[in-house]
Amino acid sequence: MAPDKPSRFWGIASIGVLLFAFLALLLMLVPGPLVKADALSFRTAFDVMRRAFYLAAGLGIVSFIALIIAASRANGRTVIRLSGALMLCLIVVSALYMMRRDAASHVPIHDVTTDLIDPPHFTVIAPRIEDPLIVPDRGREDLVAVPPDVRWRIYHKEAYGTLTPLFLDSSVEDAMARARQAARKMGWEIAHFSVADGRLEATDTTSWFGFKDDIVVRIRMEKGQSRVDVRSVSRIGISDLAPMPSV
Repeated sequence: MAPDKPSRFWGIASIGVLLFAFLALLLMLVPGPLVKADALSFRTAFDVMRRAFYLAAGLGIVSFIALIIAASRANGRTVIRLSGALMLCLIVVSALYMMRRDAASHVPIHDVTTDLIDPPHFTVIAPRIEDPLIVPDRGREDLVAVPPDVRWRIYHKEAYGTLTPLFLDSSVEDAMARARQAARKMGWEIAHFSVADGRLEATDTTSWFGFKDDIVVRIRMEKGQSRVDVRSVSRIGISDLAPMPSV
C-alpha cells in the first residue's frame, strides 16, 4: 500500500530539515580550518558562523514545532529525523552563543604583559604593535575622553591586575631552561632563545582557527633572584587569549 500524502509530506519535510541542520553544523565547523589554511579571512569566517547561528536558531524553532505536530501524525522515522535536526540546531546555537559570550567577556586589548612600566621587547619577531593603538571604549563614560594608551592600562589593570613578574631562586640559565621547557610543552614555535640576552621569543597558534600570538619571555637578575616577565601580543582581533607560560 502506498503511503498517504500527509505521511509522504512529513517524511520529505523531515529530511529537508535534517539536511539544513547539518548545513548549519558545517557552517559552524568549516570556517576555522579554512582560516587556518589561509583560504578564508577571519572576518568572512565570523560572518559565515553568524549566519550559521541564525540558520540554526530559526531551524530549531521550526524543528520543535514540526516535532510536536508530527509526533501524532507521522511515523517513527520522521520523528527521529526531526529530533536529530532539533538536537543539531541546539548544539550549533549553544556552541556559538558560548563562543560569543566568552569573546565578549575578555577586555578589548591585544597586548598583555607582566610589566606595564617596562614591557619586554621583541628583537627577532615583529609583533603587531599598532600605531595608533586601537582600544575601544565599549560605551564606558570614564574611557571616552582618555587616549587609547590610557584605556589600555585601565583595561589591563582591571582584567590582569594580579598578573605580576615571577621571581625564582635560581640562575638566569636555569630559569631560561625552564621557560624553554614550558614553551615546548605548550606547543609554541620558538623563534629566538638566548641565555646571554635572557630572552625567549615564540609564537603560539590556536588549534581551530590557527590564530597566532607572539610571546616574549624576559629573564634577568633582580635582588639575587631571577625575575621572569612575559608579554603576549595577538596578531589579529582586539583581545589576547594566549596562555602565559608556567615556569
